[in-house]
Amino acid sequence: MTTPVDTAATTVAAICARSRRSSSPALRTVDRTVSYHTLITDSYRAGNALRYLGVDIGDAVAVDTADPLRAIPIMLGAAQLGAICAIGGAMRQAAVAVLQAPVAEPDTYARTAVYGAPPSAPTAVHWEATMWSENPAIHPVSVQHEWPVLADGERTWTHAEVMRRVAAAAAGQPAGTGPFETGGPVIDAILTPLARGQCVDLTP
Repeated sequence: MTTPVDTAATTVAAICARSRRSSSPALRTVDRTVSYHTLITDSYRAGNALRYLGVDIGDAVAVDTADPLRAIPIMLGAAQLGAICAIGGAMRQAAVAVLQAPVAEPDTYARTAVYGAPPSAPTAVHWEATMWSENPAIHPVSVQHEWPVLADGERTWTHAEVMRRVAAAAAGQPAGTGPFETGGPVIDAILTPLARGQCVDLTP
């Protein structure tokens, strides 16, 4: 198990501290296991790719959670930028989106990146190609606890609210396989075990 996040931490960015990178498993599916080292490094790359797409503090990023293994680094990357991860009903309110291929309406958002396959629309960005071209550097943003970090169309959570729920959660939160379209399961089944240094089981 990797080092747990301090229970006094007030931002989701603490989950991605460089000191927490280790060979311990962070995410597991039927055919793949991702270590904390890979997950945290990929979250840096994802954040840099989002910056390339123009994402700044306070911007909403629509994240398609159909493939949690790809979505989780994107969500963590957005959090480290001070951006808001928009899922479910909040997705349409975002200007930037990272969606699973195929994308039926590529012009719904001002800027769209597609994961899982190259985009068919010339205006969309190939997410994997963009992410892997980025240097995995820590983002130069001092994230504040009162900033919003997660929205699902029903409510919006600040960093502090998320981390309070993480700290108060009982041991042994249920695993989930996605897609995650509301904030509660994202916090309980993904962010809580990651903050504790546990492995998120994404197997059906």
